Amino acid sequence: MKKMMVFVLCTIMTVSLLTGCVGKPQQSGSGSAGNGGGSGAESGLDGGGSLGTGKLNYSNMADQDIRDRLADRMTAAGIRQEYADDFFAMVVDYNGLMGDLSEFHDGFTSVDASAVEYAEDTYTLWMDQRNYADANCRITAFMLMQGLITTGASQDADSFLAADTDALDNYAPCKFSAEQRGRFAALFNPVSVEPTLDSQAVLSALQNQWKTRGISFDEGPVSLVSVLMHSELDNIGYIGHTGVMIEDSQGVLFIEKLAPTSPYQALSFSSKEEVRDYLLNNYGTYYTEGVSAKPVILLNDQAFQ
Repeated sequence: MKKMMVFVLCTIMTVSLLTGCVGKPQQSGSGSAGNGGGSGAESGLDGGGSLGTGKLNYSNMADQDIRDRLADRMTAAGIRQEYADDFFAMVVDYNGLMGDLSEFHDGFTSVDASAVEYAEDTYTLWMDQRNYADANCRITAFMLMQGLITTGASQDADSFLAADTDALDNYAPCKFSAEQRGRFAALFNPVSVEPTLDSQAVLSALQNQWKTRGISFDEGPVSLVSVLMHSELDNIGYIGHTGVMIEDSQGVLFIEKLAPTSPYQALSFSSKEEVRDYLLNNYGTYYTEGVSAKPVILLNDQAFQ
């Protein structure tokens, strides 16, 4: 029985790594289930967007002072206090489990790179202490955004969301109610796509099916920013990475769970276009040229141009 439980957990964690919050871009492989390759993307669709590297200002929210300051920005922008509290409970739990990673600092710090490179094997650190999936980008983004997103009828989670479901079933800080889980599935269940290499076709399929599902977003300083990916094997479009963007007088903040078992990050930018470019730098190559469609960066339900 113990061997079977280990096998099941390893299978779930493998699915988690393949289907959500895909982390660093890979340089070869299929565009399905978040494994990418091929040439770089120009933009959300065909517009501009810098793919150069620069200084990245980030925080892993390791100290109470920065968590309090970020919580104030969240609530001032319209995120409910209770949702911010739930989010930071997950951050504190995760950071406590990881211990003193060398990349963790008080407040914000910076790296001269397009992404933070974490030296520790956070997957093993998680697996050595937990027997269920970690929260991922979709769960954490919905945790914060749920009061600003309208959904229609609830849905059951697709098998594609198996890792999300395992975390929601077993990880206490991110257990949703039945109503929350139905709304979460309506938002993040994959959408059917006819065989295509056209990113616009994948985007149109998502927009049409979100409209059918009654998905809409409140206008304001808080936005859901996502990477729409294409699986040519399953003929689906899916949200492979997502986070929450806040625009205020202090600048632009992007909050994400980098990947399952990888750290939470708050990134500080000067403009929302820098958020788009950050995502292009890190996820724009998650496709296979001539096989799958390029990823599309979304601002709520529109291409992030």
